[in-house]
Amino acid sequence: MRAIKIYNIKWNLNSIDENKRTEVKENLPRVMCFTVKDDFDVVSKVPNMFVKRFGMEVENFSYVNLRVVGTIEDLLFLSATDKEKNKRIFSKKGEVTEFGQKMIDIIKDAIRGRKALETDDTPIEKIPTFYDEVMIAIENITGMEWLKCTDQEVLKEFDALIEVLKDDIAMKDAIEKERVAKLRKKAKNLLKKEEKEALAAAAAEEEEDDEDYDEEEEEEEGDEDYDGEDYE
Repeated sequence: MRAIKIYNIKWNLNSIDENKRTEVKENLPRVMCFTVKDDFDVVSKVPNMFVKRFGMEVENFSYVNLRVVGTIEDLLFLSATDKEKNKRIFSKKGEVTEFGQKMIDIIKDAIRGRKALETDDTPIEKIPTFYDEVMIAIENITGMEWLKCTDQEVLKEFDALIEVLKDDIAMKDAIEKERVAKLRKKAKNLLKKEEKEALAAAAAEEEEDDEDYDEEEEEEEGDEDYDGEDYE
């Protein structure tokens, strides 16, 4: 799944009365953003899609592919380089690492940055692609309607998601530690049982050896007491 940002849309208004072209043009989108399948052919399908949706043909347009993520972890890695993707954002105890804090700050800056551009009525086509990707991710993950929320509302929700993730990681770590502790205890008890059984077996074997030794001594004593002669 990916997203497409269509911009610099040049509509074909030749069939529209000149007196109405300005009004019609104002009601047509300058920019569109939507998700598509990975094999979606933008160049061949978008013009037909516009005709079906708006009843108008397009002469030309530009587009850019946007990354789509659906988890808070993937959102935090959006700005990471390939080498950085092996780093930890959270420790096993759920604490934010130094690298993790850097990724969190980048996302927060993107949230504030896009909202500031929207407030300044910056043309959508001039908004950085990364800001678009963060907006789409926030909507996918939280279900929020970006345009209906303030930057503070988005940031509050983002912080809440981070806290939930931290608690989840810490809980998983505690569960794993408890599981390992139980396994170690079980292994220790099993080892003790095996040691006891081995000691009992050794003791039993030693006792058998003592009995065999006593029988041998009795046979030898019997031979010494016999002093008679053998007759044919």
